Amino acid sequence: MDVQASASDLNVFVDADRSDQYFLNAQKVLKAENLNPTVTMEVFPNDPGLLCGMQEVLKHLAQALSHSTQVWALPEGSEMASKEVVLRIKGAYCTFGQFETSLLGTLSHESGWATAARKCVEASSGIPIISFGARHVHPAYRTKWSMRRSWVVVRVVRHPPGHDSQIEKRQEQCLTP
Repeated sequence: MDVQASASDLNVFVDADRSDQYFLNAQKVLKAENLNPTVTMEVFPNDPGLLCGMQEVLKHLAQALSHSTQVWALPEGSEMASKEVVLRIKGAYCTFGQFETSLLGTLSHESGWATAARKCVEASSGIPIISFGARHVHPAYRTKWSMRRSWVVVRVVRHPPGHDSQIEKRQEQCLTP
């Protein structure tokens, strides 16, 4: 699944207004002290799941970071173990510190939907399922990126006759992100 990052998408990703204030404060202090230390940031999940959103994050980072910044990541669609490093960035702090909020939000949102979708598929025990996920997302988030990661594990299938009651029973087992 190829993700194309447009200029407007990049602007949203790197917009300082989308950073937690303490990251911006840290950069101001470092600049005032004429410091820009080389640091390593590691991103990891608290819970196991399915890693999604990494393609989008990497495309934005490739456009926004200097060539001297090193980036390592698990591939899109990888299984994530609790506390397993899924993304590592090493470079001058002021070149990427302000992106932490955006990249964590992207990975958390996309991985959460994909992991929940997979749990629904597993709970269905082979019964075809259909997701009307847009009904459960705030309208502001219904962009071209919204919930596309659920398609890593869920595909719309034709609803076989006679499965209505079984699907309704299985709905209770599906977890929401």
